[in-house]
Amino acid sequence: ANSVLIWDGIETSVQSTADIGGTRIELTNATTVTATRVTAAANTYTIHFHVIEYWPGVIRRVQRGTIAIVGASSGTATITAVNTAKTSITYLGLSTTDVTLTGAAPLFGRLALTNATTLTLTIVAVALTSTGSYEAVEFY
Repeated sequence: ANSVLIWDGIETSVQSTADIGGTRIELTNATTVTATRVTAAANTYTIHFHVIEYWPGVIRRVQRGTIAIVGASSGTATITAVNTAKTSITYLGLSTTDVTLTGAAPLFGRLALTNATTLTLTIVAVALTSTGSYEAVEFY
């Protein structure tokens, strides 16, 4: 409840396949960060992240989850109402089951706090079955 997960990027020696950007991360419990990648990816790469743990009483609420996008360019998640002036959102990557991609660009997304209860994830490509991870942190 007092920790924030930050995506720091990805490293690979492969430069021409979709799995370069096809990874998302989630803080699944107090000691585990889970990375999910493009299902067809056979390449090896390293995911970089860090976790910041705040002193109790700094963070009001942390909401984490995923947004599914199926055959569209965006998807939404409903969260418990937050004060938008005191909330930071973090995009934690995108994974897809689409194995026909020819480059990593379609796997990049933009996360926005649309209003006090809605997060919107927009991606470059359509007709993908994708899942993006997010974190919304409301501070006191």
